[in-house]
Order: sequence, then structure tokens, then C-alpha cells
Amino acid sequence: MDTRFLPNIAWSIGNGHSIDIFHDIWIPAIGPLHHHLIDHTAIYRGLSFADLLTEEGTWDIQRLSDLFPGWIVLHILAIKCPSSIDGNDQCVWRWTPKQNFELQSAYCVLSGSLWSEKQSIWPLI
Repeated sequence: MDTRFLPNIAWSIGNGHSIDIFHDIWIPAIGPLHHHLIDHTAIYRGLSFADLLTEEGTWDIQRLSDLFPGWIVLHILAIKCPSSIDGNDQCVWRWTPKQNFELQSAYCVLSGSLWSEKQSIWPLI
């Protein structure tokens, strides 16, 4: 996949098995969480979503607070926890409210303020 397209894709959490919690985008408004870590060594501990949940399957607020600033924790708490009964994770378009791909939003995001019909981005769309 073209690297110019990847920052526009986010993950919708299902079981959480396909998502790298630090490098993938699963909170569309925030982007990759590795930019917001309090302790950057957490990336190297190989943490998964299971490490961020309590035994009851809810978000572990203390664990999240150890890793991220409070405003990030609030964003995470607003997201449904991963669960094995929810099926696979899914890629979504991060720039529309319903997270479905729309050509108009792709045009706006990928063109930015520089528009030229000869740019190599248009065949990608």
C-alpha cells in the first residue's frame, strides 16, 4: 500500500489481535500512540491489548495511566474494549464520522492545498 495512504487508515477494534497498540492508529483523532507515551520503553515490552485490560475485560485505568497522559486515557476509555467475541479488527477511513471511505474526503486529505492533475497520488485514489 502506498505510504501516503497509510496515515489515513485507522483500525476499528474487534478482538485486538491485528493491531499494534503503539504504532497503528486505533484512535482516529489522535494517531499512533507511541508519540504520547510517558515511558517510551513500554514499546519494547511487547505489550498487547490484553495487557491493558483487567481480568474482567475492562480497560485497566491504572495501567493506562502509567503509560499515557490523562487526556489520552480518556480517549481510550471512550472506546469499546477488544473482545474475542467481536471478530477481527477492521481497517477504516479515519476522516469521516462513520469511518467509511468517501472519494470527496480522500480528495481533500490527499490533495492538501497543492493540486495538480499530474500528481502521482490520483491513480491511487
